Amino acid sequence: MPILRSYYQDVYRSPVVRLDGYSGRHGLTSSILAYLDFGGATGTSKDGLAETMLAFATERGALQPGMPVVEVSSGSFGAALAVSCATTGHPCILVVPSNLPIARRQRLQELGAKIV
Repeated sequence: MPILRSYYQDVYRSPVVRLDGYSGRHGLTSSILAYLDFGGATGTSKDGLAETMLAFATERGALQPGMPVVEVSSGSFGAALAVSCATTGHPCILVVPSNLPIARRQRLQELGAKIV
C-alpha cells in the first residue's frame, strides 16, 4: 500500500486516460486527457466534490467533529454530501423545496440526510 503525502492525493480515485487514438485520427498535435469520474458512492462527479469540501473545512478548522453540515440541495450533490457526512460522522441537513418528489426525499433520507 502506498504511503500518501496528503489526503488530497486520494480524494479523486478515478483514472486519467490519454486519448491518443482520438488525437491521432483527427491530426491533433497536442494530447487530450480524459478524467473518468464514475467510481464514487453515488456514481456522480459530485462524490469527490463533497468529500473534498468536508476535508478542506476540517483541515481549516471550520468543521469540528460531530458538527452538522447544512446545504440547500436535493440533487446529486445533496446525495453525495449525505454519503460523505455519514462516513465522516457529521449530521447532514438538506434544505429542499416543498414540492420535491417523495421518492427523492426518501432516497436522501436513506442516505442519512435529515430533510428540512
